[in-house]
Amino acid sequence: MKKVLLSCTLLLAIAMFSKVNAQCTPYNFQSNIKSLQVNGAVATATLDVSFDIKANNGNKYIFIHLWTGTDYQAVSFNWGANGQKAPSMTDLNGPSNSHPTLYNLAIDNDVVPQTYKDKYVDGTTTLNKPSVGPWVQHLANGADSFVVKDIQVSFASSKLQTLGAIIQGVIWSSNASAYSNSTSIQCYLTGATFFADPVISGTSSCRNFSITIDHNSLTQGDILNASYSVYVDSNNDGQYSGTDIQVEGPNSFSIAANSAIGNYFTGSQTFTGILPIQYKGMNLFVVLTSGQASMTKLISTFQCSTLPVSFKSFSVARSNQTVAIKWETAFEQNNRGFYVQRNVNGEWKDVAFVFSSAEGDNSDRLLSYAYNDPNNISSITYYRILQVDLDGKGKYSDIRAVKGLGQQTKLMLFPNPGTGGKINVLVGDEASPKNIIVYDATGRVVKSFRNIVDNNVLIDQLKPGIYNIQVTNLASQATSSDKFIIKN
Repeated sequence: MKKVLLSCTLLLAIAMFSKVNAQCTPYNFQSNIKSLQVNGAVATATLDVSFDIKANNGNKYIFIHLWTGTDYQAVSFNWGANGQKAPSMTDLNGPSNSHPTLYNLAIDNDVVPQTYKDKYVDGTTTLNKPSVGPWVQHLANGADSFVVKDIQVSFASSKLQTLGAIIQGVIWSSNASAYSNSTSIQCYLTGATFFADPVISGTSSCRNFSITIDHNSLTQGDILNASYSVYVDSNNDGQYSGTDIQVEGPNSFSIAANSAIGNYFTGSQTFTGILPIQYKGMNLFVVLTSGQASMTKLISTFQCSTLPVSFKSFSVARSNQTVAIKWETAFEQNNRGFYVQRNVNGEWKDVAFVFSSAEGDNSDRLLSYAYNDPNNISSITYYRILQVDLDGKGKYSDIRAVKGLGQQTKLMLFPNPGTGGKINVLVGDEASPKNIIVYDATGRVVKSFRNIVDNNVLIDQLKPGIYNIQVTNLASQATSSDKFIIKN
């Protein structure tokens, strides 16, 4: 079944109830969310629910109770006990309202037309009734079909961002002659599960953002037709408002729920984009609209450099009398270029300058650089990159080391003894992944690194003592080991 979302938008779905009492049978419980308002931490849904119930002519009262999924799991009332009477509000809410209901409804099925009761069976709890009474149709199989319109339920808006039991509920019915605490439970259905639809997730890294929208439905092939827009949080208050700046959209999309997950179906789409450079590093809001309903998701930006350049990688490797130096940048702004610097015997020197490849000195895509340094030094050589911007300010990369010409060892530790709880490990020149394990003097593993590709590794947070290190090349299975000391 395909569904075009117009004024009655399905934004939460309800799974089948999990437990049924067979004396009389409520079944075919469904819900349609007509609107969804999100105001900060609170979401309010207006929904219609429908169900069929096959009961004898003496059926007089029907009840609906809804909780958040977490609170529902804490309800300890035994619905199936023999002679069970109507739950009290303490039964429903728990001691000191530890798991309060979101909504309670009582239908008077002993009058025509059917109406809603003003109070719960205890006579003191006022019920929030819909403005229009239930619509009831008698079915050919002897059951009655009920439709209850305009139920309003409020819950935490964070529930909309995860699948699972967003709201869960119970429906039960009674043939009792008296509407009181002694009303008996003749039949019931428990475990109605509302799960979030749609679910918005995403990431934002400086200027690049990615948004994923998942559509979930009880019906295979069900289609979500909607649109999304992207705003920057212009005042950085974490609250979506009219002052926030729209940078993309509205973009229309359709998602079909065709992949089966348990008792429902799902589908998803991912959308990507780039923020204008003046908004780099700002948090985003994704606003999804479908018919009369809308929802908002805050996407926090991470890994955004406030400096002119964001280094993605930096490596050095010796090949005879040449050291190949390579680095990548993920972001550049007002960048003039890079000094390649070399350190031998404690003195840093510039060996080359490489101009920025960014068009107009700015880039938000991956850029790669390389320089081959003639190097016949027989001892360890250290390298670093100094980035300089158009204003003369700069930023250093991490430091990398390469073994000296003619040095045969595959494993080098420096300085040894190490100080400050740190030791640098230089592992050959090959780029194969490696496992590194550090043992203390008793043979206990104190540090472990898996699938390390970098040839330069800094091991820190070590206590003073004697250690053994073992490095295994996962491609060749060759193993190197050595001993080092950490001083105070």
